Amino acid sequence: MSPVSGEPVTAALKGVDAAFLNSPSAEDAAALQMRFADLARGAGLHRLVVLSQYGAETGSPVRFLRWHAEVEAHVRRLGLDHTVLRPNLYMQALLAFAGTVAQGRFAAPVGGAAVSAVDTGDIAEAAAAVLTGAGHTGRTYTLTGPRVVTHDGIARALSAATGRAVTFRDAPADRFAAALAGVLPPWQIAGLVEDYAHYARGEAADVHTSVADLTGRLARDITDFARDDAAVFVPV
Repeated sequence: MSPVSGEPVTAALKGVDAAFLNSPSAEDAAALQMRFADLARGAGLHRLVVLSQYGAETGSPVRFLRWHAEVEAHVRRLGLDHTVLRPNLYMQALLAFAGTVAQGRFAAPVGGAAVSAVDTGDIAEAAAAVLTGAGHTGRTYTLTGPRVVTHDGIARALSAATGRAVTFRDAPADRFAAALAGVLPPWQIAGLVEDYAHYARGEAADVHTSVADLTGRLARDITDFARDDAAVFVPV
C-alpha cells in the first residue's frame, strides 16, 4: 500500500474540527495511521478519535495489539486532543463464517473461552458520541457487549435466530490457518491466529459499560446480532 499522501489529506482536513482514525487491514496499517496523525496535527485538527483494539499493549504477543498500541503512543506524543476507542471482537466478524454456518457448523481455535464481543453498530454510535460531544479528551474507552459469550453460546444464538441447528467445534490453530490459506495473506492469517489465542487465554472477557455510558442505551447482545443478520446464515 502506498504511503498516505500529505497534500490531499491536508486539503481534506481544511476546516475540519474532528476526525475518526481508522484504516483498512494492512500490514503497514500502523505506519499509515501514524502518518495521518502527523498530517492531522500539521493541519491544526482539533480532535482525533482513534479506533484501537481491546487489550492494545506494546509488549503483546498479538501483532494487532502491538500495532494499535504503537499508534496510541504516537498520538499521545504528538500532543493532539484525542480519544481512544478499544473495541473487543466484532460480532460482525462472524459473517466470515456465514458459508459454513449455513451448513450447520463453524470452527475456530478458541475452545470454551468467553469473549465480550461487541456489535460494530455500537462502535459507530460510540464514535459519533465522542466526535460530537465534549469531555472526552485523553480518555480511553473499552467497548464491549453487555455480557460475555462463548462460541458455543454464539452457535445457540444462531440456531435460535435461523431455526436451524448450528454447532461450534474447536479447531487446532494450524487447521484454522490452513483453511484460510489462499483467502487471506500470510501476515493476516498469522495475526488472526494470535488474536484467537488471545481470546482462548481468557484475555478478552471483561465487560465494560462504555457503550451505554456514551450512547445512553445498553450495548447490543449476541442475540440481537443473530436476529438482525439471520438471513446471512441460511442456505440460499
